[in-house]
Amino acid sequence: MNVRVVMKVGLAALVAAVVVLPLTSAGAAPTASLSRVSQDTIVDGIALHQSEQQAQLAAALGTKSLVGVFQVGRIYDGGASAIGYTQSVNGAAWKHGLIPLTVQAGGPSSGLGPIWRADDPVVAFNAKFGKWLVVSRGLNAVSGASQGLYLNTSTNGTTWSAPTLLHAAGTGDAPDKPSITCDNSSASGGYGNCYLAYTNTASSPANQLQFMRSTDGSTFSAPVGSTDASVGTGSVALVQPVNPAAAHSSTCGRVVVSYAGSTTNISDIASSDCGLTFGPRTSVATVATHTVAQGLRTSLLPSASMDKSGAIYLAWQSRSFRLSQTTLSAPANAGDTNIKVASVTGMVVGNTLTIDTGANAQTVTITVVGTAGATGTGVTFTPALTAAHASGAIVTLNGVFSTSTAAPNDIALAVMPGPTDATPAPAFAAPSRVAIESDAGATTNTVDHFIPAIAADPNANGKLALYYFFYPVANCAYVTGQPLDNSFGAQCMPNEGYTSSTNGGTSWAAPQTLASMRSLAVLPRTNGGPDLGNVQGAIVIPFGPNAGMSTAHFPVGLNVNGIDESMYTPSSPLAIASGS
Repeated sequence: MNVRVVMKVGLAALVAAVVVLPLTSAGAAPTASLSRVSQDTIVDGIALHQSEQQAQLAAALGTKSLVGVFQVGRIYDGGASAIGYTQSVNGAAWKHGLIPLTVQAGGPSSGLGPIWRADDPVVAFNAKFGKWLVVSRGLNAVSGASQGLYLNTSTNGTTWSAPTLLHAAGTGDAPDKPSITCDNSSASGGYGNCYLAYTNTASSPANQLQFMRSTDGSTFSAPVGSTDASVGTGSVALVQPVNPAAAHSSTCGRVVVSYAGSTTNISDIASSDCGLTFGPRTSVATVATHTVAQGLRTSLLPSASMDKSGAIYLAWQSRSFRLSQTTLSAPANAGDTNIKVASVTGMVVGNTLTIDTGANAQTVTITVVGTAGATGTGVTFTPALTAAHASGAIVTLNGVFSTSTAAPNDIALAVMPGPTDATPAPAFAAPSRVAIESDAGATTNTVDHFIPAIAADPNANGKLALYYFFYPVANCAYVTGQPLDNSFGAQCMPNEGYTSSTNGGTSWAAPQTLASMRSLAVLPRTNGGPDLGNVQGAIVIPFGPNAGMSTAHFPVGLNVNGIDESMYTPSSPLAIASGS
C-alpha cells in the first residue's frame, strides 16, 4: 500500500519520535517499498527546508545496531541547519532525531561559540570503548567558512553528548570532508584506535590531506600530513586486518585512505605504523567523468567498504569505460575492406573497429583513415568483412575511450585484496566497469550513473551491495512538457538504483529501480543547481535476522507545493543476489 502521510510536528517531537512513512505514489514511482526515516521540520531563515542529504551509515557488532547521519536543512551556499541521526537494530525499524551540535538542534556553545551551520557528518563505532563517534564540520553563520571539526559521542546511538571541538580551523588550516574509522579487531595492537582524515582547503598547495588519531576513544592527536604532501578530497578511511605474518599484540591494522586526488584521479594512501605516518600516495586510476545534465550536483567522491578478508572495494562514477562509437553511413557487404562511417574522430591506423553488434559483430584492424560520411573516402581495414551490415549499424572504436564529455558515467570498481603473509601491503587492482547494463558504449547505452555507495558484507568474502543514482537518458532536459514518467526519457528524472554481487564484482545481479523522481524541480537548489548531495550511505547488515542483507539511506524528492526532500531507506533490507 502506498499512501501519502503528512505529519506536522515540532522540533522536540522530531527529535524523540519514531517515524517511518511510506513513499508516496503521487511523488515518486518506486519498484521496491521504501520508508521515510526522517523528515526536516526545522523552521529558520537560513536553510532550504524541507531537505535532507549527505547520508553515511555504520554498524556496531557489539551493540548490534546501525547508525546513520546526514544533513538536515541544506543551506544554499554550503552546510545545513542541523545534523540528523537514525538508529536501528534490524535495518527495518528506525529511530531518528537531531544531534546536539548546531543552534537549531539545541547544541550548546562549544570551543568557538555557537554553531549555526554543520556539514559533512561521518560516523564510526569504537568497539573497545563501546562508543559511537560522529564527526562534523562546524561552519560560521555568514560565509559558511569552516570553524573546525566537532565530535559528538553516544553509547546507544540515540542519546548524544554535547559537541567537543576536536580541531579548530586557523590560518592556513580549513578542515573539509572528514572521514573516520576505528580499528575494531581485538587481535590488533591498535584495537580501539580511531583514525580521522580530512582535506585542508587552506593549505599551500591547497587541499593537502591531514590525518589525526585517537587511542582513548575521545581525544585526537594534532594533524599530520603525508610524507609526500598529497592533496585530494572525499577521503574514505578503513582499517585492514593486521598482517598475518606479524605479532598481533604489537602490530596495528593497516589504515587505508582512498580519495579523489584531483578531478581526474582516484588515489589511496596508507599507514602501517598505527597512524603515526602516512604515505606516499599511490594512484589507483586516471578518471574521466561526465558532467551530469542540468547542473545536478555530483563529484568524483569515491565510496569504499571492506569484507571479512580485509579486501577493500572502491567505487566511483566514471565515463572512462565508454568507447568511442559511430555508425555506418552506407550499407556494407561481405568481402568489403572499406566502410563509410558518420565520424572518423579518434580513429588511428592500427586501432581496431568492431562493426555491428551481437551475432553480426566483426572486429577488423584499421589500415587507412579517410573522410567521414556516405560520400567520404571512409575507413579501410583488414581482413575483409564476412557478412553484410545495414546502414546505421554501430561501429565501435575499441580500446579508445570516448573523447566526448557527453559520454555517460558508469560505476567503476577497484579491489584491494586483504593482506597476506606474502603481501602485507596490497595495492588496488585496475578498475573494472560495473555491468549494470550489458552495453558499455557511448551511443547505444544512454544511462548516466552517479553518486555510488558500495557496501561489503563484513562476515563474508565478496558479497557486495551497490546503490547509485541514475538518469535513464544522460542528455536530458530540465522539463520537456511531456507527461512526467519514465517513458519520456528526455526529461531529467533522477532514479535510485540497486544491484549486488556475490563474487566480488565479477558479475552483478539484475538492477532494481528503488525510486524515480518525476523531475529536478522537486529538489532544493544549492550552489546553483539541483541537489541530491554527493554521497549516500549503504551497509550490509552484519547481525540479527537480516544479517547478510543490505540497506541504505538516500534522499528522495516528492512532488509537493515547495520542497520535500527527505531521507529514505528500503522498508525491508534487500537481498544480495548472484549475477549471470
